[in-house]
Order: sequence, then C-alpha cells, then structure tokens
Amino acid sequence: PFEDRRPDRARTCFPSESAKVGAMASQHRRSGRALVALVVAAAAGVALYAGSAAFAQPPPAEGQESSSLQRRELLARALALGVAPTTVAGMAGSEPAWASAKWSGRYRDPKHEGCLRQVKKVGGIFEITGTSNKDSSKKDCPDGAKLKPFYLEGTLPFNGLGLVDTSSDTMVIDFSSKGGPTDAQAKWDGDGIVFPDGNKWTKEKNRGYGGFMPASANKLD
Repeated sequence: PFEDRRPDRARTCFPSESAKVGAMASQHRRSGRALVALVVAAAAGVALYAGSAAFAQPPPAEGQESSSLQRRELLARALALGVAPTTVAGMAGSEPAWASAKWSGRYRDPKHEGCLRQVKKVGGIFEITGTSNKDSSKKDCPDGAKLKPFYLEGTLPFNGLGLVDTSSDTMVIDFSSKGGPTDAQAKWDGDGIVFPDGNKWTKEKNRGYGGFMPASANKLD
C-alpha cells in the first residue's frame, strides 16, 4: 500500500542499513589490524631495547655473579617447598642492616691487649682482621711492638629453606690460615663474640673501623 515512488536518485542518496553495518564492520576490522600492528611493534621495540641494554652493561664482578646464582638457586628451592612467591622475594633480598651491624665493629681481646680485632661485612662473608705480636713469646701488642696481621673469614649458617639465617647468633669461622679448623663456631652473647676455647672478644661501643691498625700499633712488619 505504501509504494516507494521516489526517483532512483533519491533512493541512492540513503544507503540501506545493511550497507551501513558492513561499512562499520570493515572500519572496525581495519582499526583492529592497526592496533595489533602497533602492539607488535611496541613489543619488538621493548625486546630490542632489553637486548641492547644487556649487551651494553658491563659483566658482573665475580662476587656479584656468584651471589646472583646463589639467590636464584635458593629461590628455586624455596618455591619447590611451597613457599609463597611474595614471601620468597622478601627473604631473597639483601639481609637486614641490623644483621651486619650486630657482628661488625671493633673488639677488645683480653688475651691480646692492644691488638687489633675487627669484624666487617663484605659481600656474602664477614672479614675478620687482626694483629698479633711478631715476637711469639709475647701475646699483647704494646706501643712500639712489631706486629703481623691475620685474616679470617666468617659466615652465618643457613636455615631450613637454604637461606642465610640473618638472625642467627652463631658464626662459622675458618681458622685454617692460623692452623685451626675450617668450621669453628663462635657465638654472639649480646655484647661480644665467644669462641670455642672460651675466649671472648667484647665489642667496643661507638668505635668505627679507623683503618686496619689500632692507634697503639705503629709498627707492622
């Protein structure tokens, strides 16, 4: 009953709904392809930058590389035991400052008065340095005495997850350079270090490292 009597020119000026939908779909497809191409290009750029940055960075020092490998191994072990990744990430970070501060510092040795006794955290170990009288018949280090240095290494034990137990009051010390055992266990007792023979180094408060030599040791041969 309602015959379209418009001239052909009028009818062609208004495209059908299906034509409109087809045009919109085609436009969306073109936009989608452009977006995908943009994402792929961005990802390629990120990968290229990461690769170039890796080549541009200098190789890690020997100690840093071994520490990184150790951390990766410990992370894998902890995850295998079912520890939450967020927990493992927290444990795998650098040890708390207080863990190093407890052990690090200058000490007084009652059996070797005036001799240097020093503990310092360096990388993954504690460097234990000191001096003794070059005259083996004398134990102390008075002013003017000729001294000789010694160097020991200490480490903290591992916990059940294979991570360094930063809260431990035990330090394993290698005395092999002085003819002793490689795994002597020294104990922190609150204000000093107690050794297996019963001798105790008492920590000196408010004392920095002040170099390798104590004030009284002015001759080191």
